[in-house]
Amino acid sequence: MIDWTIYLPFIGMIFLLAFCRENKNISRWITFSVCLACLLTTCLHICSAYTSDDTCRHVIRNFTCVSSLGIHFTLGIDGIRQIYLLLAGIISVAGVLIFWEQNERPRNFDTFYLCLLGGIYGLLLSIDLFLFFVFLQIIFISQYVIIIQSDHYEKYLKFKLAATFLLASIVTAIVFLCTYIQAGKNTFDLYEIANAGLPKSFQNWAFPLSCLGFAILAGIWPFHSWLQAYLSSSKTGIYALITGINVKLGIFAIYQISIRLFPDGALGWKYPVVILAGTGVIFSGLVALSQKDLRKLITCASISQMGIIFIGMMTFSINGMKGSIFMAFSHGIIIALLYGIIESIHRRTGTYDIETLRYLNLYKTMPQGMFVFILGAAILAGMPLFSHFIGLLYILLGMWHSLPIMTIFFGIGLLITICYLLITCDRVFCFENKTDISHYIIKRQLSIELDPITIVEKLSTYPLLILTFIIGIYPNILLNLISNCISTLESFPNIWN
Repeated sequence: MIDWTIYLPFIGMIFLLAFCRENKNISRWITFSVCLACLLTTCLHICSAYTSDDTCRHVIRNFTCVSSLGIHFTLGIDGIRQIYLLLAGIISVAGVLIFWEQNERPRNFDTFYLCLLGGIYGLLLSIDLFLFFVFLQIIFISQYVIIIQSDHYEKYLKFKLAATFLLASIVTAIVFLCTYIQAGKNTFDLYEIANAGLPKSFQNWAFPLSCLGFAILAGIWPFHSWLQAYLSSSKTGIYALITGINVKLGIFAIYQISIRLFPDGALGWKYPVVILAGTGVIFSGLVALSQKDLRKLITCASISQMGIIFIGMMTFSINGMKGSIFMAFSHGIIIALLYGIIESIHRRTGTYDIETLRYLNLYKTMPQGMFVFILGAAILAGMPLFSHFIGLLYILLGMWHSLPIMTIFFGIGLLITICYLLITCDRVFCFENKTDISHYIIKRQLSIELDPITIVEKLSTYPLLILTFIIGIYPNILLNLISNCISTLESFPNIWN
């Protein structure tokens, strides 16, 4: 049943193209219904797996496409994939609610939003490398089309995105094709190739090359520039989906493919890769300190914390792995929460500029927005009793056991995160303006009293806050899925400490 999470978005996409006119309400409700159906399907599957204690890997769909080349439509599920599927479902629903009021080409936008979502679900369930690559291309193409049909995208952006996605696709295709030839099994099945055992000399160059392709998808520093460019021209709802789940697919791919297929190469490149990621954690945090755009600041925070997630995975320790997956889930929820409230602020003020927002007395005019943003920022900085704290703690334990020197990068990065989030909250919400701002109010056609938070905006933010709190006080909801998966994967490379 879980494979219907792939089929439903594409069915919804075809339905929108064939029958839905440029009616925003109908288009939004269809998109929301499809996303909600996918989320419920994922929840039902996870609940059934819990009750039957069946969270380890197994194949759910397998039929031959091209027998002579060993290409199969093979889908599989395990505990870690279930976590990412759940995250995709939650963020997709929140994303629809965030861009609910946006009216620019609703049918076209919703169509490719569903196409992107179908690609995400397909990539997460794919076991066949060829099928994985197909869904990866669907994700790239959907992101590209969403941007070029926007009325306000920068002209150079389409060339930058095309070049970036093309580079990632070429690198990934080279690695997959060479791996297929080197394995000599006449199959693209991920687990069969992993069990075959590839030569160490091959792994030593295949691992960094595959990491390059997936790091671009993940937006890890220094391969993050396309994320910043995408932000300048995309709607906040789609950006919440991309930063909330899409960039996590890069981390997922590095774990499921790069490390699984090339364990010796991963060990050989462990320290250079970790040092590069640690540098990115600090550099992205310092860049965030100088940002004047609220969305770009949160993007820099996201890139910095993605580096921490990557380091946790590269510790090759059980605690580090648990923390990496746990924090990836938590990070997606919190980033979607912050983008949701930022869009609510922008919808009322017409700006993302921090210096402008500080003069609008938002602590009086948007008290609920202030509460949600400050609490979300505190969670992102590692506030106890919430899910992000658990992930950070497990990663710290993994670093201390395997890479003690990296705890310095971890500490500095976390300290910088706390600093720029505190400064931002103070500048945007805690500054009382006593100067005349009537000229800005008139120019933006605003009222002194901003509109209250709507029900749709509450539904896109409050449930995310509640979820991160529930997982923070009862982390075993996710940890059981992760632990069972790691302990039962017989084909997993024996490199963990």
